[in-house]
Amino acid sequence: MKISNYNVIKKVNNNDYILCNLLYKSIIIFSSDIKNELLINLNFPNKKISKDLLNILSENKFLIEDNFSEEFFINNLILNKIKNNDTLNLILFSTLNCNFECSYCYQHHKKINFDSYNINSIFKFIDLNIKDKKTLNLSWFGGEPLLSLNKINDVNSYIINNYSNIKFNSSIVTNGYILSNKITKNLVENLNIKFFQVTLDGNQETHNKNRFLKINKNVNTFKVIFENLINLLKNYNNIILTLRINIYSDMKTENLNFLKNFLNYKNKIIISLNPIHKNPEKSPGLLEEKTIIIKKIINFYLYIKNLGFNVDHWFYEDKYNSCKAGTKNTYFILPNSKLIICTGTDFNENNIIGQINNDGNLFFYKHKNTFSEKLSLDDECKKCKVLPLCLGGCNYIKEIKKKKSCIPQKYFLDDYINLLNY
Repeated sequence: MKISNYNVIKKVNNNDYILCNLLYKSIIIFSSDIKNELLINLNFPNKKISKDLLNILSENKFLIEDNFSEEFFINNLILNKIKNNDTLNLILFSTLNCNFECSYCYQHHKKINFDSYNINSIFKFIDLNIKDKKTLNLSWFGGEPLLSLNKINDVNSYIINNYSNIKFNSSIVTNGYILSNKITKNLVENLNIKFFQVTLDGNQETHNKNRFLKINKNVNTFKVIFENLINLLKNYNNIILTLRINIYSDMKTENLNFLKNFLNYKNKIIISLNPIHKNPEKSPGLLEEKTIIIKKIINFYLYIKNLGFNVDHWFYEDKYNSCKAGTKNTYFILPNSKLIICTGTDFNENNIIGQINNDGNLFFYKHKNTFSEKLSLDDECKKCKVLPLCLGGCNYIKEIKKKKSCIPQKYFLDDYINLLNY
């Protein structure tokens, strides 16, 4: 047997160590008493000093068979993601309009909504592309998608009524301001929307300073969204809320105290702490200095963990490699039935790559930004411990902007692993 390339070991306190594997999602917490024995088994598996320990290491894939190629395994993970055949992924922008004017938003919002003509094109497009698919994932995006709620009704109802044999998952990314009880009831009970992503940028003070209404910057948007989310979580057991919190360098732990109000619903919530990103078209990267902001995020995750929330999703879930941009059978569709390259870009012409015609057929423009369907990993990526987490990173930054943007775990891996200490 041989050692996996993706093992990481870290001392977490005076007596305990964590051994984890970033590819197979295995974790062992052990005391310093058995450290030497474990390291001998790990580094010299053929000596078989401890059969029990050797079995634990091999069962959890810290040790793998000599003829097993992890490079080949990861390459297949990436290729299977790119060449997805069983699932149709639709990301629909119900509108390019928004009722918010967030301080850091680089989208240029326009009063463009789906009309009946374009909705019929979407129906025909679904009919043509759903064949032989087992799953349809539909996510609503914007602008603020709930400003065009009637079109969300139309599309989700069409799928529910016509494709009951297909597994249908639906989600929405919304600012949550108009997510009233009446609207929530319709989304969850009638339209099968069970996954919500909503942003609260800290407490009332920090949130209202950065996320405000276009028509009146003095409205307490935090209070409205907070109450809407509590009602959503209280009324429905079959939903998952991703609560996104954008982190700024001047934020303090007390800015996150509002999360105590969500503890009763913690099994329905994924808390996602994020730095603010610049416009990837102009200058890919973070708005604030990376070391400062990522360290702050890690400290905030520790604080949130101490409150009682689970913060291990960076390890167990595909947060960084779950982006569907550049994968087969994935389409980002604007209200005018044009295709945009991904949700992280602005709506300008450089990012418009195709059009759905009125018969539902797809026409790609020539000489436009597109992703390849080929494997693209440089030598640095191939040797990187965190490759299983990012699977090569952001396709837009890598392929279109020809730049590299590595995930925070690469630079702060020990700090992140400390979050796994139960």
